[in-house]
Amino acid sequence: MKLKHDKLQLSVYEKNEAAISFYQNRGFKLVKKEIDQETSAADCLMEWDA
Repeated sequence: MKLKHDKLQLSVYEKNEAAISFYQNRGFKLVKKEIDQETSAADCLMEWDA
């Protein structure tokens, strides 16, 4: 997937610290935090750049 794209984005709940750590260890950066409108939970937008 990384070979075909120069940027990947994903969202993960802020309380899911294990997932955030997993993605950060693979080069994803935290771009923005916002509130999920459906769940009212804090959501983190993460991004990986080639």
